[in-house]
Amino acid sequence: MAEGLPLKKRLALVWVPWAFKLWFHLVGLTCKVTWIGKEQVEALNAQGQNFIYAMWHNNVASANYLLRNHGLVVMISQSFDGQMVGRVLELFNNQYEAGSTSKGGARALLQMVRRVKAGQLGVMTPDGPRGPRYVLQPGCISLAQKSGCPLVPFHVGYTNPRRFERSWDGHQLPRMGSEMIVRLGSPYYVPAELKKDEIERVLQEFSALMKDNAAACEAEAEARRKQQGPQ
Repeated sequence: MAEGLPLKKRLALVWVPWAFKLWFHLVGLTCKVTWIGKEQVEALNAQGQNFIYAMWHNNVASANYLLRNHGLVVMISQSFDGQMVGRVLELFNNQYEAGSTSKGGARALLQMVRRVKAGQLGVMTPDGPRGPRYVLQPGCISLAQKSGCPLVPFHVGYTNPRRFERSWDGHQLPRMGSEMIVRLGSPYYVPAELKKDEIERVLQEFSALMKDNAAACEAEAEARRKQQGPQ
């Protein structure tokens, strides 16, 4: 994927992911991680049911760290930024399929379906790779429908976040000593057969579940931030 890129970008694809991994491991040593709703996926695992994490794009950076060594597969774009994310995923012992709504999406989705059906944990960012923020695109619904695996909302909040408001997705990262709140929502099963007039209903239902899970996670992080006082 790096073929044809200028030397500066090829070098960046080498050192930036390693720098990110080192930085997150150092910050992670100072952070407390609290999982809420983990029983949701524990129940699925007990049933032998594979699933797909669905997270908004502004969770990608922290999810790379929090879900390290899970052997999961993530759908990323074929852009330079997507390549960067792919390198980071590999450094954290995870995998990816490259494609998006604008390029290579059908092939990547087909590969995602095959891998998730084979038992590999899947991850989708349904408002990525370009937004708008928190607007759910149908790719995750198609993956769940064709694989027969439920979608599990995933969101991360921080008691002491570093916000990047100029990014289209409003990305956030934890500061040193922050508590990272990971909240998992209830599994959402997409019917194997959907009529045209049902697709919009499913999109709205799952979008609402993701937004509600994110709002509850951020509210929990804010409450803990107040309890801990100034940082």
